[in-house]
Amino acid sequence: MFLHNHPKFKDLIETIAFEQTIPLAIVEKDYWVMHALWGLSQCGFTYYFKGGTSLSKGFAVIKRFSEDLDLQIDPPKHLKVYTGKNHQKAKHRESRQVFFEWIVENISIPDLKLGSHRATESKVRNYAIELHYNSLFPRDEIIKRHVLLEIGFARVTPFETKEISSWSYDRAAQSGLEINDNRAKAVPLYLPEYTLIEKLDAINGKYQSEKAPADWV
Repeated sequence: MFLHNHPKFKDLIETIAFEQTIPLAIVEKDYWVMHALWGLSQCGFTYYFKGGTSLSKGFAVIKRFSEDLDLQIDPPKHLKVYTGKNHQKAKHRESRQVFFEWIVENISIPDLKLGSHRATESKVRNYAIELHYNSLFPRDEIIKRHVLLEIGFARVTPFETKEISSWSYDRAAQSGLEINDNRAKAVPLYLPEYTLIEKLDAINGKYQSEKAPADWV
């Protein structure tokens, strides 16, 4: 039995939220983020994890809760996918669209329902997939009831493998509840120092683009 199907799941979330003064919706979604990553591995995908959620849940270097999962997924061998920066032709965009649709067709995770899925820009380099879960609590105005997979082709090396758990799973395991282990094991996480370099580079690029022209007096 998965923890989310256990009769004590709701009470567990309420206890953690009270003790840590965290909104119920965040504690609940923290669990589903873990379950989604576990599920992707069960589907047979080879993926790499980066972004804010990886920094908080993987490396614990920030405390901000991020709802989205920034991922790169390896294409299957039978698909030729053009991912280079200069691959702008129609056949290149089509290859990426076919790849993303292949991902959608092969996602099947217990108790997560496939929702909206679409390319997020015309070059078809990034794709968003919603995985919806049944919440046990009243709708939150901020926290959405789905895990958003943001899939692209950004750099993901160097990386370090980590286990991704959740507050709820850790507490349940400590309490001796008999549940299935749906922690995400050996997840490749983009190293945080390289994320920092990318952020600084992006800030610098924005600054340079907003600088006054050279002939400004």
